[in-house]
Amino acid sequence: EFDGLPEQWFTPSGATGQYYFSDSYVYDLDQEATTLWYHDHALGITRLNVYAGLAGFWFLRDDNEDFLIANDMIPSGDFETEIVIQDRMFYPDGRLAYPDVPWIGPGWVGGPSHQPEFFGQVILVNGKAWPYHNVEPRQYRFRLLNGSDSRFYELDIKPDNPALPSPSVW
Repeated sequence: EFDGLPEQWFTPSGATGQYYFSDSYVYDLDQEATTLWYHDHALGITRLNVYAGLAGFWFLRDDNEDFLIANDMIPSGDFETEIVIQDRMFYPDGRLAYPDVPWIGPGWVGGPSHQPEFFGQVILVNGKAWPYHNVEPRQYRFRLLNGSDSRFYELDIKPDNPALPSPSVW
């Protein structure tokens, strides 16, 4: 009911009637611990708003996870890292770019919001191109999110020194 479907809307405060939709949302969050993300659902422009940055992580914890953290069975705090991977394009001056050539489909002409797919030229991690993360020799917990429009990723962790083995990942 409160998922923010593309055709939902808000009505003025105090309005009533058959088509009234409240601006108050209720999420029971009665599920197991998980990594969620939230993003805009505006009809026809969801991909543009997510591309512009209107999205974020939402970590849901439960008693089981709290127990594991409290007993140092899984990493948390500075050793729990959220990682969103996205592809983007940029103008030479660093501004965010998006294809503005309309996509011409059978019998219609679209525009940026009607691109059938998008593959950016630069891969970002948490909004940074070519990032790095200094780590200690210990376990970490990575929360991964593919926030790209169309791209799939095959991920691997490799040490700076190729003579060292790659770390184990669960």
